[in-house]
Amino acid sequence: PTSGEINKKKDISLSYLAQDSRFESENTIYDEMLHVFNNLRRTERQLRQMELEMGEKSGEDLDKLMSDYDRLSENFRQAGGFTYEADIRAILNGFKFDESMWQMKIAELSGGQNTRLALAKMLLEKPNLLVLDEPTNHLDIETIAWLENYLVNYSGALIIVSHDRYFLDKVATITLDLTKHSLDRYVGNYSRFVELKEQK
Repeated sequence: PTSGEINKKKDISLSYLAQDSRFESENTIYDEMLHVFNNLRRTERQLRQMELEMGEKSGEDLDKLMSDYDRLSENFRQAGGFTYEADIRAILNGFKFDESMWQMKIAELSGGQNTRLALAKMLLEKPNLLVLDEPTNHLDIETIAWLENYLVNYSGALIIVSHDRYFLDKVATITLDLTKHSLDRYVGNYSRFVELKEQK
C-alpha cells in the first residue's frame, strides 16, 4: 500500500529508510551526525558552566550545585554523553565515510553515498522501531557485513523489507509472508521460513 494510517504509542520513536532515500542538508557529514546529539551537547555545555560556577560558590549553594551537577552528570552518562563522538566515528567508518570525508558538504555526495549517510544517521538516532526498505542497496559486501553485525546487536525492533536473502538469514528472527489474502508469521530467518512454508 502507498497510503494509510500508522498508529503507535506516543513514547515509541520510529525511523523509516525508504528505498533510495535521500535527505537534503547544507551541513557537512560530521555536523549532520552531531545534530543527532543536540540535546546531549546542550547538557554538556550546561555541565561545563556548572563546573565554572563551582569555584565561585560556597556552603549550601555549593552543596546544591554539586548535587545538581552529580544528577545531571549521571543522566548525561546514561544517555551516552561520554561515548557519542566515538559512536559517530564508528558508524561513519562502518559506512565507508573515512575521516578525510567528514567535512564534505552533504550536497556534494553521490546518490548512493547520500542513502548510506541517511541510514548511518538513523542508526545513530537509535529509534525504538527502525523500518528499512532494501537497506543493502548501495552497500558493498564489507559494509553489508558490518551492517548485519550492527543490526544483530540492535536493542530496538526492526522491520526489514529486502530481496537479499543472505542478509535476511543473518538478521531476521521472524519472517512475515504477505500475500493477497493473508499475512503469515514464521519464527526464524529466511531459510527457516522457506522450510516451514514448504511443509504447509
